Amino acid sequence: MQPNFFQLVYYLGIFFSLSLLIVNPAEAANLIEGFSHPESITADSTGRIFVSNIGEKMEPTAKDGDGFITELSADGTVKRKFFNPKGTLNAPKGLAVVNNVLYVADIDRIVGFNLQNSKQVFSLDLSAKTSFLNDLATIDENTLLASASDTGTVYQISIPNKQFVALSGQIPGANGISYDSQTKSIYVVGLGENFNGKGGIYKLTMAKPTAQFEQISVLPGFFDGIALLNDNRLIYSDWVGIQKPTPGAIYIYNANTKKADLLKLPIEINGPADFYYQPKAGLLWLPLTLNNKVAILKLN
Repeated sequence: MQPNFFQLVYYLGIFFSLSLLIVNPAEAANLIEGFSHPESITADSTGRIFVSNIGEKMEPTAKDGDGFITELSADGTVKRKFFNPKGTLNAPKGLAVVNNVLYVADIDRIVGFNLQNSKQVFSLDLSAKTSFLNDLATIDENTLLASASDTGTVYQISIPNKQFVALSGQIPGANGISYDSQTKSIYVVGLGENFNGKGGIYKLTMAKPTAQFEQISVLPGFFDGIALLNDNRLIYSDWVGIQKPTPGAIYIYNANTKKADLLKLPIEINGPADFYYQPKAGLLWLPLTLNNKVAILKLN
C-alpha cells in the first residue's frame, strides 16, 4: 500500500453507532492547548508527562522531520514544548518509558531519548516489516511491545539486543496496547481491516504455550487507546468516525460480561487517541488529535 493511503484513512471512514448504557460520568479537570496533532501520552515515575505530536499536518506516515514530544508537568503545565532535538522525529505516535529512556514509535522505527538530557540513545529500524508503527507498551525493563497498524502485527522487542519477533495472531488495524503484568496478558484494540472502523479488542496470554491473539469483543469501531482499570475491565477510545470531524467516545469494557458501557463526557472529543490513565488520581490524559488539545478527565 502507498503511504498516502494512510494519510487519507485518517479522514475517510464509516460511522458506527452503538446503543450502549451510559455510565460513570467524567469531569473535565483541564484542557490544554498548543499541540500539533497530539497522538500519544505517557509518564515517567516522577510524574513528568510526555505527549507525542505528529506535526503541523495530519500526515501520519510523512518523513518530514516536524514531529516532536512535548513535556508537561503533573498539573498539565507545558514545561517544554519541544523535548526532543529538532528534526529527530517525523510523525511520532506511541510512547513508553523504560530505565530513564523515552521510547517513541516513529513510522517505521523506534527511537529512544534520555530523559535527563534529551539526547537520542536508541534506534531500531523496522522498515522491512512496517511503515505504520503505532503504539508502544512495556513488559519489563528489557522488553517493549509495538503495534503495526498496516500489517495488523504486534512485535515483541528486546531492548538490549535490538531484536524483535512478531507475536502470533492478526489484529486488523492494530493500534493501542496494554499489558497486564499479573496475568501476563496483552490487550490490543484495532481500527479494522484497511482502517474500515470494524476494529475489535484482542487478547494474548503469554503464559500459554501456543499463545496467539484472539478477539474477545466484536463491538466495531475506530479504536485507538486502551488501558487496564480493575475488576477485569478495560477502558478504550473510539474515533467513531473519521470522514469528517465527528465526536469520539470513551468506553469501559467488562471482560466478564463482555459488555461495553459508554462513558458520559463533559466535553466533545475529536480524534481521541492513545491516552494515559493515572489510576491513583483517577485521571485520564486524553490527546484530542483533531482538536490539537489534551484533555485531563477525572473519572468518577
